[in-house]
Amino acid sequence: QKGNERLYAIKYRYAHEWLQQNIDLLKQNNISVSFLYLPDYGTPHIEPFDVDIYRTYGSIIIPPQSILDEPSYWYDIDHLNAKGADTLTKWLAKNLPLN
Repeated sequence: QKGNERLYAIKYRYAHEWLQQNIDLLKQNNISVSFLYLPDYGTPHIEPFDVDIYRTYGSIIIPPQSILDEPSYWYDIDHLNAKGADTLTKWLAKNLPLN
């Protein structure tokens, strides 16, 4: 387990530093942060990796499983098609936290 933690720390160190720098800049300008989590098609409803880190910076938005599970919304396993993007955008417009 410790080996995995060490590898993780090395692998994501710069990503977390970059994120922290951007969060600091947003806070300096009174801009709130939300993260949109879009798993691959067919992924069970789970929280994103490092969810606790992201929650310290802002809200996490996870679309409903009904959107994520609809095969006609996906171009491929990683990308929504136009219909899926339109559906997600409409849902997001109604559910985006306004601070």
